[in-house]
Amino acid sequence: MPTSIINNLNEELKTGIVILIIIFGAFVASKLFQWLIHKFIRVTSENSNFDPKQFKFLRNAVAFIIWMAAIIMIIHEIPQLKSLAIGLFAGAGILAIVIGFAGQHAFSNIISGIFIIAFRPFRVGDLIRIGDKYFGNVEDITLRHTVILNFEKNGSLFRILLSAGRR
Repeated sequence: MPTSIINNLNEELKTGIVILIIIFGAFVASKLFQWLIHKFIRVTSENSNFDPKQFKFLRNAVAFIIWMAAIIMIIHEIPQLKSLAIGLFAGAGILAIVIGFAGQHAFSNIISGIFIIAFRPFRVGDLIRIGDKYFGNVEDITLRHTVILNFEKNGSLFRILLSAGRR
């Protein structure tokens, strides 16, 4: 009887140590990749003409992927969570489909924003005209929207907030 308790304790201790190693490894990998991406972008931005702040999303996405991989490895290490995880992932798949249909317009704007940032048809400070309706200086470009500073006919300023995918 005491031998089985010690063996169970040893297995739980091993699992706990493996989980701590996974968390520490994810933390180190996340910080290392963020630092490498930041350094690469800073060096590249000095040689070219783009704003390094626009790639903060990329650094955060890499950190998110690393932490999600760590969570999946932790779930895999704990036997009791394996069966629960299967049900949760199946439910998450169905939820992702529902959210995908509900957020279809927002997602298309984000994709359009990525193309605007990548291909740079215009930059902050450019004077642009979009059809007959919008005309002004580009004040800000994000993944979701573009802000255009416009002059009214009476000389007053106002800001136009356009969805990234809107043309």
